[in-house]
Amino acid sequence: MARSIALRLDSSKARPVRSNTESALTRRLLIALALVFLGLFLFLPLMLVFTYAFREGFGIYLSSFITPDALSAIRLSLITAAIAVPLNTLFGVAAA
Repeated sequence: MARSIALRLDSSKARPVRSNTESALTRRLLIALALVFLGLFLFLPLMLVFTYAFREGFGIYLSSFITPDALSAIRLSLITAAIAVPLNTLFGVAAA
């Protein structure tokens, strides 16, 4: 017959556990480093892309979508996504 084992937790002996071991200065420096990294490698290029795209105006930007090359690129992207998404879903479910 199986016996159940009851554990008694004595709350008087429990000590609080620190959730972080780094000093406040170290945490602030790591956060600042992460923000600088995001600024240089994400926000700056994104800002430059939008600046160049809208340099001659919003109308010129929108008219660039109706060129044959742009329409072909959009069509190819949609076809690729229509094939890749179901296949990734199928293989992901099969792997799970």
